Amino acid sequence: MNVYPQNFSKRIVVCVSGLSPQVITETLYALVTSSNYLPTELHVITTQIGKQRIQHQLIEEGWYQKLTQELGYKLPEITSGNIHLIDTDDKVVVSDVMSDEETRASADDITRIIQQLTADEDSSVVVSITGGRKTMGFYLGHALSLFGRAQDRLTHVMVDSDFEHNNAFFFPTKESKAIYANSNDKRELDCKDAKVNLVDIPFVRLRHGLPLELLEKDDISYSSLVKAAQKNFKEPEVTLLTATNELIIDNQKIQLQPQLFAWYHWFATERKEFFDTQNKGFICPEQDNNLGERLLESYEIIADESDHGYITAKQVFDSKGGMPGDYFVTKIANVKKHLKRLLQVRAEPYLIARESKTKPSKYGLKIDPERIHIIYDEDQYE
Repeated sequence: MNVYPQNFSKRIVVCVSGLSPQVITETLYALVTSSNYLPTELHVITTQIGKQRIQHQLIEEGWYQKLTQELGYKLPEITSGNIHLIDTDDKVVVSDVMSDEETRASADDITRIIQQLTADEDSSVVVSITGGRKTMGFYLGHALSLFGRAQDRLTHVMVDSDFEHNNAFFFPTKESKAIYANSNDKRELDCKDAKVNLVDIPFVRLRHGLPLELLEKDDISYSSLVKAAQKNFKEPEVTLLTATNELIIDNQKIQLQPQLFAWYHWFATERKEFFDTQNKGFICPEQDNNLGERLLESYEIIADESDHGYITAKQVFDSKGGMPGDYFVTKIANVKKHLKRLLQVRAEPYLIARESKTKPSKYGLKIDPERIHIIYDEDQYE
């Protein structure tokens, strides 16, 4: 389902700004004119020097008010409450992000701000990483990757080279407005001719993979969040309990029907037994004539021949002279559907995957074979 940021009642824009507050007006101009995103809140993350530039150029010189008039839309006010100054652990406001301490401070402050702004389910957040130091843009993008939701966007402003970094340019105008180029010839430019594009940057959303306590923890630092997230996103590991037809993933027990468990057990044993061979435990149905026999061998380990699923599978294989290709793919899809329903976004590493889109296709588990544990005696599992 598509989620449109402009349809939310609370529409938030977040910018990082350094010595060029034009990134704020350029971002807002592009959002309103090309994306129909009419912000209700504006938040700017900056330094002491950056705040002074915003105050002087956008407020005192009136460029923010001029943008409002140009757009014909009332923009959120710029106040001390929505200008977030980076400060150190000693609460010393940073003038510029240069040292290790200042960089860590910017990372922590940016992380906390994005965490707070994405906590409201009724909001959408559009982030622009254009301004400020490159490290600030990186931390802002990474914070959104950790906390961002489906309705949030990561963006970057692209401005014509003639107007880029020009202190006299703030946004394209409807009427002609002359300024002069930064180049040696100081040629005359017309702001009416400027092009400002807001580029969407695809990003991986990791929010639903984070523990709830991380999403709600107060005063979290960037480094501790990354460390905790890294620990949470550990290498996939699965345990198969053949006595109960259960998988154990992230301490969660997942009950499978005997037939589906037999399929998963089959692929798990293939991965463990043949990982060091050329096929690495992947099965190619077009090149394997014994698929039915091998599945039934796996089935017999977890259920006897009187099981309804076993009988049905054997009847299909006997009547078709082996396992049909569509039967093979359908059962893999059934396992995938079941795991995704129970594990949600965590399911991907544990699915029976197609190794390549080229012919012939191969299917198998991608989990490290040493992290696949098969327990045949229930007493062995503690």
